[in-house]
Amino acid sequence: MSKQAFMNKKKLFLGNLSIELKKRTVKSVLWSVVLYASETWSMTQADRKRLEAMEMWVWTRMEKISWVDKISSEEVLQRVNERHSGKTQTCG
Repeated sequence: MSKQAFMNKKKLFLGNLSIELKKRTVKSVLWSVVLYASETWSMTQADRKRLEAMEMWVWTRMEKISWVDKISSEEVLQRVNERHSGKTQTCG
């Protein structure tokens, strides 16, 4: 559902807005979809990995980085001036 929410707002996330505005939008809109009812989840390691993968998917799409570019997760996070989201660490 979160990927669908991203794709519905694709023009917004891939447009010419500042990176800070895009990040704020991702954090307020996309994470609310991703973490809907998360307080009732029994967070497993697999769930945590899926959330981290979703986070990286969003940042790479937003920065228009292709998977064939072989860019590390750390470099993607540096480009968007982010750390791994704390949301995945506080949900369990």
